[in-house]
Amino acid sequence: MKHLNEQEFTYPRKIRKAEFFLVESQKEKTEIQIGLATEASPEHPLVNEDSYYVLEEHGLIMVADGVGGGIGGDLASRQAAQELTRPNPTKHDDTMRTVMDADREKPLNTQIVEDAFNATLENMQRSILEMQKTPEVIQLAVRTALTQYGQRLDPNNPKDRQKVLNLAESMSCTATLAKTWMGQNGKSFITFGNVGDSRIQAS
Repeated sequence: MKHLNEQEFTYPRKIRKAEFFLVESQKEKTEIQIGLATEASPEHPLVNEDSYYVLEEHGLIMVADGVGGGIGGDLASRQAAQELTRPNPTKHDDTMRTVMDADREKPLNTQIVEDAFNATLENMQRSILEMQKTPEVIQLAVRTALTQYGQRLDPNNPKDRQKVLNLAESMSCTATLAKTWMGQNGKSFITFGNVGDSRIQAS
């Protein structure tokens, strides 16, 4: 069952668009204090599906959470977080690095930050879609299918193969990014970008 044809996956899957929110600081100098808390779901107390990435000197925060009802939420959220540490992003390299590597005092603008967020969140989604095809996730889907359906899966049965594919394609996560940056007028701003229902709160 681990050897599934590429054509059996229902790609290209739709890439979800991000929502953006912009907050302007009301103070002349913005201070950042970051607090993080995470807890595994009571449904799977031994597997925490939360992941995060923080680069405080760059004012960059990312939080991801595995989607309920799917398999491998911990794998998906971890993969999303790792996209921020890739040395060679796969799309819009210059824009992404300009924003992600900028410290909080470097002047930016709303458009370039949102463009970088869009590219980053799209890359996260694409990397997870590719991960769904890997032997690790397929084997996880097989084990889950055996547990759910309580029967031996026939690798030559199209219906059984589809069950496994559906489970593999259920591996996903939410993601939210936040970046503190300085405008050309010297004021501080925070841009938030969300895919799914994870949120970063600012106060």
